[in-house]
Amino acid sequence: MAAHGDADLKARVRAAMDLNEKAADLIDEERYDEALAVCDEVAARFGKAHEPRLLGKVVWALNYKQRAFSRAGRRDEASQTFASLLDRSADNDAPEVTVAVMWARYHRAWALSERDGNSVDAAQVLADLICPFESVDPPPGGDPVLSTALLLGAKIARDGGDNTAAIMFHDALLERYADSTDPLVRADVAKALLEKAWTLGLIGDVAQAMEVYDTFIERFGEPQDLGERQRLAEVLNARGYWLRGDGNLQAALTAHRAVLERFDEHESRSLAEQVAYARRWVARLTAERR
Repeated sequence: MAAHGDADLKARVRAAMDLNEKAADLIDEERYDEALAVCDEVAARFGKAHEPRLLGKVVWALNYKQRAFSRAGRRDEASQTFASLLDRSADNDAPEVTVAVMWARYHRAWALSERDGNSVDAAQVLADLICPFESVDPPPGGDPVLSTALLLGAKIARDGGDNTAAIMFHDALLERYADSTDPLVRADVAKALLEKAWTLGLIGDVAQAMEVYDTFIERFGEPQDLGERQRLAEVLNARGYWLRGDGNLQAALTAHRAVLERFDEHESRSLAEQVAYARRWVARLTAERR
């Protein structure tokens, strides 16, 4: 009997997951009304569930629903759906539910900030996501949400002109996840290093920016794929950019030359742009030394 019940639960979870994936695809295709209908089907079939695995999928359906409303420009309905999501998941701290709510908070904060231009409310939603885990670890699957949320917090702060706060978000991410082996979190660590270095350059602390770039090269200096190679080329050129501005032309020349030595312009369009940029500055700096 128990085995039958477990099999039935697995089937229901699988069905809800399939519907959620369908809703996500429809949102990507900008077929918002159809996506909303799929989300409503999840609610109709499984909305009264209390089993954590299934309730987590119901929360995900509400998350997709708020995202569909937001992308369709229906802000009030997106806000109401988010409130319903929080009510539906209240007092349930099962890992599956907690992670689903974390992602919902992240997507809500992103929509408020990037789509609606409401950085104040976005910052509050992010705080509600981040603060519960300041001194405790998130549940399994929660680390990529938290690292992504910290990056969004840095962006909101930077866009608002508060570079110091942006660096604090970067530092919080780096202190927590510097040694993470999770591929998603590791990518966020790389982004945090790049963003922190650039922000330090913006506020005139070029020496500290170079230290952060050095940390990036130490950790990610042996790229394994094209994306990582493009990112490393950008880092080397960024070093040259800030060193030029700081008057350290020889070090800048060395940084740009490293791009030409390590990368082939025929690998990709993005790498071709980085190589062309480096070549232009190597020629200019070399001419200035004569």
